[in-house]
Amino acid sequence: MKKQLAVIFDADACIGCRACRTVCSLAHGDPPGVSRIKTYTMGPTGEFPRLSMYFISLACQQCSDPACVKACPTGACLKSGEDGTVRIDANSCVGCGACARACPFGAIDFSLRRPFKCDLCAGGTPACASVCPGEALRVADVTDFSDKNAHALRDDSGLGPSGRFILRGAEWIEKLPAEFEKKLREGKCDE
Repeated sequence: MKKQLAVIFDADACIGCRACRTVCSLAHGDPPGVSRIKTYTMGPTGEFPRLSMYFISLACQQCSDPACVKACPTGACLKSGEDGTVRIDANSCVGCGACARACPFGAIDFSLRRPFKCDLCAGGTPACASVCPGEALRVADVTDFSDKNAHALRDDSGLGPSGRFILRGAEWIEKLPAEFEKKLREGKCDE
C-alpha cells in the first residue's frame, strides 16, 4: 500500500489557542487573515453544570481521490505519488478557483485570488504540530496508523479523506462528528 500522510488531530488535547493557525501563516509568509488551517469552536454542549466547549482543527484532508485535483483545469492541483499529499503548483495555477469550489471540506483558502492550502509543510516538520501546546496535532502515515478512537470525516462522495480525528469521550463520538460535519458542509461553522 502506498504511503498516505495526513494530519491526526486529538480533539481531547486541543485547548483552542489557535497557535497552529498563527505559526502556519508565519511559516508560509501568508498575509494576515489567510490561513491554511482552520480552528472551529464547537459548543458549549451538555447541560449545566456539565458544560463543555470543544475545538476542531481542520486542514486539508489529503484525500485519496481529491475533488480539487479533478476540478483543476490546468493540473496545478496534484496528488503526490510519493507521500499522498495534495499540493498546488503556483506556477501552473491560473486562479480560477475551481479547486476551492470543489473541496467539500473548505480546506482551500481563496481569499487573495490564488489558492492556499495545507501541504503538510512540503515534507518538513509541519509548523502547526511543532507549536501545539497540547500536542493535539501531528502528521502520520495513515496507512500504518491505528487507533480505535480515530475517525475520518464522513465521505459520501468517495473522496477518501485521509485526516483523522481522535475522539475519546462518549459525548464526542455520539454528537460532535455529525454536528461538525453537518455545519461544515452547510458553511455554518464558526471559526
